[in-house]
Amino acid sequence: MNEAADVLQGVIVLGREMPGGWTLAVEFESGIGCDDDVLRALAADGRTAVSAYRDPDTKTAIIAHDGVVLGVLDLSGGYFDGPTGGVDTGHPVIGAPTAVGFDASDACVPTGEAADTDEPEGGLVLAVRVLTGLTLTAADFEGPWAGGVSEAAP
Repeated sequence: MNEAADVLQGVIVLGREMPGGWTLAVEFESGIGCDDDVLRALAADGRTAVSAYRDPDTKTAIIAHDGVVLGVLDLSGGYFDGPTGGVDTGHPVIGAPTAVGFDASDACVPTGEAADTDEPEGGLVLAVRVLTGLTLTAADFEGPWAGGVSEAAP
């Protein structure tokens, strides 16, 4: 069992394969997929992980790469903020969303494609596209899915 599965204890998760070796996972009634420990585990060994959530007040994506949480993207505002108040715009993974206009400055004003998206879903689709090369569509959420309640390793 891998480290990510050890952290995902008792959470309902559905997943499906996507092109290019990516996995699309949907989690229910929990925010564990946005937990820093989970993201670090999912992004270990040079992988990239993107976790997004929406509640009435927050529309956010969190980006991790190679075991490190790199930053938080406000999908409604189109701006980028790092886990400690700043983001390394020189990091190649962060360069992808900033290149399409997600703002990493103190101004918090998106430009380009990021300014022209429908919020917040358009921001998420754009962020996923520039980080993974996948353009999410409604068809990606149609069956079949595999999943269930996760459990910690014995």
